[in-house]
Amino acid sequence: MMLRPLIRPIVRPLVRGVTEPGYGSLEAQIRLLFAAGEQGAWYDPSDLSTLFRDVEGATPVTAPGQLVGLMLDKSKGLVRGPELVVNGGFDSDLSGWNVSPGAGDVIEWVGGTVHITTSDSVGTTFYQNILVAGRFYEIEFDVLAGSSGKLKLYRVGLSGEYVVDMTPGHKRFVLRQLSGSVFGFYRVVGVAADAYIDNISVRELYGYHAIQPTGPAKPTLRAGNKIDHDGVDDKLTTTFPDLGSNVTIARSVPGTGASILTGQTIGAGEWDDATDHHGLLIINRALTAPETTLVTKWANLRAGI
Repeated sequence: MMLRPLIRPIVRPLVRGVTEPGYGSLEAQIRLLFAAGEQGAWYDPSDLSTLFRDVEGATPVTAPGQLVGLMLDKSKGLVRGPELVVNGGFDSDLSGWNVSPGAGDVIEWVGGTVHITTSDSVGTTFYQNILVAGRFYEIEFDVLAGSSGKLKLYRVGLSGEYVVDMTPGHKRFVLRQLSGSVFGFYRVVGVAADAYIDNISVRELYGYHAIQPTGPAKPTLRAGNKIDHDGVDDKLTTTFPDLGSNVTIARSVPGTGASILTGQTIGAGEWDDATDHHGLLIINRALTAPETTLVTKWANLRAGI
């Protein structure tokens, strides 16, 4: 009996958010479905901040008619993890970084920045061991005036590296770590660089995000916030852990509304979705009756039903 006053303030808002219509926003109620650590994904094309035209998350989708190469999962609240980079601001030196310039190249501290020059002859690396393979990271840094050429980020990106133009400006990417733990700047074969870099930040972007790197296979965002696949080769791919055999898959189907499949199986590995939708929710458990009502309401609303 003594525990009830302590438990009630914590548990009741979670239950109430799912069972009582009008409590909080519908989006907040959907997020509560994952409040106990459930695995899965929630894709919401009505939220343009989660859609990008490229798989690197550098170019946002801003209007219907544009292709979708990356769709972020909202089931974890789009939460960023803690800062992983040590000494990304270079206030006094390059401590915390592994520094390995090639012959004739330079990696040096200059006035609160790292200055990297490369040639085409030998490898130049500047890195930290901070990442986990298979996870997505939001990577940001500033390239300062006077910079030129190209450097590659390593080992992030589909092939384990992503080439970045060292044109001055703020850079932001959402990239998946391919393998190992290394994050850093490496030379690009055939292209010299002379770059001043500051304010490097790397934080994990929690969730199971869906990608499509191949241009012709990217779906299109249509009016009404619909993800439209061509029925030929379009698809978005998510790499899940083993979600088991009691998975619920709920879609907001264009012209129809809610479609809720229960008892589905999603094993570990790549899972492709090529079905048109206004929203897609995947969760590794059965929904309760009130939760089913909630998800039906959400899916119908997104489809305009």
